[in-house]
Amino acid sequence: SIVAMSREGAAQTFSVSGLLVGHEQDIKALAFHPMEANLLLSSGPDGIYMWDVSHCRQLRKISLQEDKDFHESYATCMAFALGGQVLFTGGKEASVKVWDVTGNYRCMDTLYSHKAPILCVAFCRGNKMLATAGKDSSIKLWDASGLDKTPGAKGQGQRGREEGSGRVVLQGSLEGHRGDVTCLSWASSGLVLFSGGRDSNIIIWDTTAHAQLRVVGGHKGDVRRIVLLNREKLMLSASQDSTVKLWELGPLSGQHEASGGQVSLADILDAKDDENNGPPPELGKSMGLLDVVGPEDKLVSSLTAHDHDLRRFEVNPRFPLMATITSQSCLRLWRIEDVSRPQLLQEMAGHVDAISSLKLFHSGKHLLAGSLDGTAGVYDVASMRRLAELECDSAINSVAILPSESLAFLAGSGHVIKGFCLDKDSSRCFECTSHLLGHCGQVISMDVSPDGNCLASSSMDFSLMLWNVSASQVRPPAEGFKELSPATRLEPHDGVISSLAFARRPDRCLLATGGADHRINVYSVNTKNTSASRIWKTSLDICHRGVVSSLIWGRGSSANFLFSGSWDQDIRVWELDGKKFKDAPVHVLQGHTNKVNALTVTPAGGILVSSSADMTSIAWGIDDMKTIKCLCEYRSDQQGETWTGCTDSAM
Repeated sequence: SIVAMSREGAAQTFSVSGLLVGHEQDIKALAFHPMEANLLLSSGPDGIYMWDVSHCRQLRKISLQEDKDFHESYATCMAFALGGQVLFTGGKEASVKVWDVTGNYRCMDTLYSHKAPILCVAFCRGNKMLATAGKDSSIKLWDASGLDKTPGAKGQGQRGREEGSGRVVLQGSLEGHRGDVTCLSWASSGLVLFSGGRDSNIIIWDTTAHAQLRVVGGHKGDVRRIVLLNREKLMLSASQDSTVKLWELGPLSGQHEASGGQVSLADILDAKDDENNGPPPELGKSMGLLDVVGPEDKLVSSLTAHDHDLRRFEVNPRFPLMATITSQSCLRLWRIEDVSRPQLLQEMAGHVDAISSLKLFHSGKHLLAGSLDGTAGVYDVASMRRLAELECDSAINSVAILPSESLAFLAGSGHVIKGFCLDKDSSRCFECTSHLLGHCGQVISMDVSPDGNCLASSSMDFSLMLWNVSASQVRPPAEGFKELSPATRLEPHDGVISSLAFARRPDRCLLATGGADHRINVYSVNTKNTSASRIWKTSLDICHRGVVSSLIWGRGSSANFLFSGSWDQDIRVWELDGKKFKDAPVHVLQGHTNKVNALTVTPAGGILVSSSADMTSIAWGIDDMKTIKCLCEYRSDQQGETWTGCTDSAM
């Protein structure tokens, strides 16, 4: 998915304004149309998507299924040309496609010359030259001036297989990198080309003589991005080594010498903004000369932008803002009124694997998100800024928070349940303060009793464990962490316990468990001595026909009901009549076409929401338990997001 961010008026920070959902695999490249501000293109293994960013709406998709002229594999990189009339795409199968944007994205030409996947394409407006490069270590130069003379004309078929169609003609090849060529940037005249490679070097080329001018070294990783500033007097280079370096360039083929001194924002905004390269990125710390690379080029400053490898960076061409992002999905926004001293404005850190659990706390102001990448992020809901990252050291399957909101428990594949302090007034806030030891398999589900004294957990070891987590037991120590053992251990199911939930009832504490044996058990729990006794179990003739994947108790008007979701696609409603459950479910809700993953009930108890692997969420009206109605359905898939009202259909 693609996250759209914006800021309102004079607001300093950005917030999420929308989500573009459609890609089914990793996104490889993004490109805004140079003339239509809200038109965004994205490419991945499943095709090229066109988006209306202002409405977060998919406009069109191009793939091999829709267009026989599409890449045999997929587009790895893109660049607009001629004011957005033409689009160049480089493919994994080593070809370059030329698309007529004004002609409804019709493929005009296919260029063949590379012997390995294309990684970057760059177009120069100055002399209508196209540069392409990739994993074969070579850079190809193409004369694309013919496109300007014959817009929209159909290409000449197989003539392009070796040297172009006549409108895009191969001019030469540049050889010099040892390994993949990862980025390209043209000087405005088109006479000089800059390339960055996996060999950590930047090579400056004379494109007329097809020869190297010189090599600029200094990075310790792949060169990800090159941007020229201030009429090619300055160069910014970003690398996988997490640094962004500012270089003062010597003469480029007889060009006037570059002048040193303070670099202003006006210098950056005065820089060319090629259709292929986009706006230029960041600078560094002090502006004093740090090193002399050679007689021509000088290293002015170096900024370590992240702890992890830097993947992309961009500078806003209209406002003093810069963005950097890592492969670990950490996005940083910087203020650069003084570009020599960027100030971190905002950090938005995501996860590198699926998010498995979400919990709101502190009156809904903060969000705790657990992920299979082994971390849990604490976010400010208003800005979605990450406040802290909690390290669990293993994939997180479940998150539970005490009613006092002073402690959170994280658990997953590491067998150990870890407690983290959430008390804002504590010196140990967001630190791990307790380890709960007892399970010998990955923990699947957890919940906390309403009084906050008992934590229930289930595991792949088939066990249900109850833990005393009263305030006296889990109070954070001055340093280190406490180790706790379970108070009660049960094995109530013939297999894994896949879900569990405490009831929010004033009269007694009830715990429901659902298992891979398709059954549901209900326990009466004594939270004072952390013990439990079973009071009800579904029989084989009335139980689900699949794994019980989710359980939730009703609230308010629905407090006497238990809702269960299963892999059999059904939601069953069980009624507690006094102190006993009725022998059969009072309702079976059918609306999903795949397994039910999660259930929740609104605080007032009038609405049940179910989500499923069929990519839908359904809201059910449960005010009147005699007739449960589907209120609406939300669907999110490759076609976008849709709401469907169905209040008249009784279930």
